[in-house]
Amino acid sequence: MNEERIRLIALDLDGTLLDSNKNIPPEFMPWVLAHPEIKVVIASGRQYYTLREQFAEISDRLVYIAENGAVVFDGDKRLSVSPMAKDDAKSVLDICLGLDDTDPMLCGLKSAYMLKGSGEVIEEANKYYARRMTVDSLYPYISEDDILKIAVFIPGFRAQEAYDAFPELPDGLAKALSGDSWIDIAPAGVDKGSALQAVQKLLGIRASESMAFGDFLNDVTMLRACDHSWAMANAHPELKAIAANITPYSNDENGVMWVIEGLVL
Repeated sequence: MNEERIRLIALDLDGTLLDSNKNIPPEFMPWVLAHPEIKVVIASGRQYYTLREQFAEISDRLVYIAENGAVVFDGDKRLSVSPMAKDDAKSVLDICLGLDDTDPMLCGLKSAYMLKGSGEVIEEANKYYARRMTVDSLYPYISEDDILKIAVFIPGFRAQEAYDAFPELPDGLAKALSGDSWIDIAPAGVDKGSALQAVQKLLGIRASESMAFGDFLNDVTMLRACDHSWAMANAHPELKAIAANITPYSNDENGVMWVIEGLVL
């Protein structure tokens, strides 16, 4: 597999590196510390501040592609940010608040903002947003922060159904299925793949020297940016169809570690 040495590994979290209980494999952080020659990129729909907390022991050794590509940090140094236009954020919020049985969240550079909601959405938001405010109205924060995306929580694991029926968005915006309970809306072209390609260019690392792992449809562009692409055994069928490889083990069976520990470096 390694005609060229792997110099970069990009990893989705939920359903990929993390197990179903959201645990990081105990071998992962020691592996990163033992391989400083490989740039490890955490690519997630999660908030940057959440990622920093999760990987506190090695936080400065990682590149973070957060909010599905809208913001990129190398350790604590911000490399890029791609916010929504204020008018676009307002238009999307108007659409979301007009829908039944959805909970929109503004995902800003400073914080995430949500309305008071059910226990289910609060529990979900706590997993992904370390900096989060519950507010009476979302509209003022469109002006007060750079809005990176609008995350729409769909209860009952019906995100695919809601995605298929979602109203038409303004030109220049795109929706992404970010899990079985979330739809993310951001500027078109802002995704994990475009962010990863910018990181590769900055570091002088080719696609042939890059490896990526994912499990869901918001990982498609990231896998396409790497010649050594891996869909998890538990991945969405459409992701498996475009990946160069499929891990023999799922996220609950340490599928990522099985592959990277077997690399000939």
